[in-house]
Amino acid sequence: MSDINLPILVFLSSLRERGATHVVVEYAGSGDSGGIESTRLGPETLPLSDAERATIEDYVWKKCIPHDGWENNEGARGRVSIDLSTLVATLDHTDNYEEQGETQAREVALPEELRTAVVATGVPDCEVTGYVDSDGDQELYFSTGIQSELDALQPIADALFAFLDDQLDTFEAGDKGASVHVIVDAAAGTAEINYSPYEGGEMERPSTEIDIT
Repeated sequence: MSDINLPILVFLSSLRERGATHVVVEYAGSGDSGGIESTRLGPETLPLSDAERATIEDYVWKKCIPHDGWENNEGARGRVSIDLSTLVATLDHTDNYEEQGETQAREVALPEELRTAVVATGVPDCEVTGYVDSDGDQELYFSTGIQSELDALQPIADALFAFLDDQLDTFEAGDKGASVHVIVDAAAGTAEINYSPYEGGEMERPSTEIDIT
């Protein structure tokens, strides 16, 4: 028996003497931050004081939960279950990931009034890029051609973006949003919309057993 683990073993034994059969700690995170979400005893009718909760979470965070950057980007979630009869902790960890789905391409006709206005700028060809987030909110900007920051062109830019916003609403969105690339050819009266949805998924790691003794 490790002297380092003696305090936690005594503590877990005290929980077992109170009638607890197991301890469950769940954690999750994404976007570069993560932490413990919940801690409970089994049976769930057993109370758990703040001090006891802190003791469990401190040990599990330091000794059982991996620290390999799982909280970055799309993040992950997991559960540590401690069997108080065997003093073995089981770690079940699931990573989240994001991948780009098949691009949906569609050519649409520009309304005549909008087509005429864009041609009149002297820059009839332009490209628009941007994204649609998971809530359906859209952010578009010019990558070539018309510069939206020019005051004289702002109304035309706004009208073009409003038209494209309406068109993007007709595409099948991914659960993680989508990237957008539009090629506008006002002389031909068309806009080629390339809509690439992002899909999220999960990948379970093999369960890991940790002998607390």
